[in-house]
Amino acid sequence: KTLLKQIVMHGEAEYIAVNSKTGRAYQASQATGEIAVIDSSTNNVLTYIDLTLNGVPQSPYQVAIDEALNIIYVGTKSPEPTPSALIGPPYRCKAIRELPSDEATAGQQELECWHPGAVIVIDGNTNQLALDSSGKPIYFLAGDDPEGVVFAKATGKVYASNEDDG
Repeated sequence: KTLLKQIVMHGEAEYIAVNSKTGRAYQASQATGEIAVIDSSTNNVLTYIDLTLNGVPQSPYQVAIDEALNIIYVGTKSPEPTPSALIGPPYRCKAIRELPSDEATAGQQELECWHPGAVIVIDGNTNQLALDSSGKPIYFLAGDDPEGVVFAKATGKVYASNEDDG
């Protein structure tokens, strides 16, 4: 095996997936909250896709690709809520902890609350966030830190595993 080219990426470039039909690679940079799109025929970065939802930058994890529809799915780290974000009505949480909690005192009665992370959808044809009919980014919530994301070609489904939900 021969190294063809070294591409300097933005911070914490840990996850990558390749669409074998288009030859595009999608690399997640956790520190900068973006996906780099790389043309594998030239080994050059074509663009960076900003992963911001509702004004909050998202930190990407695993990347999965539906090659038939050229749709990219990116699991993102759950934003850390402020200490009182979910306490009280309407949530009635007594604590914000990752589930299952290993911090609660034995026998302690409390309603624990998780804060969900998103799986963001990218249109591989435009290399931009996929948008719904009202122009908002398409995503779905998938538990606390959906770190593992895969697309099952046989079923056409996206599966996400949660880093912190146990």
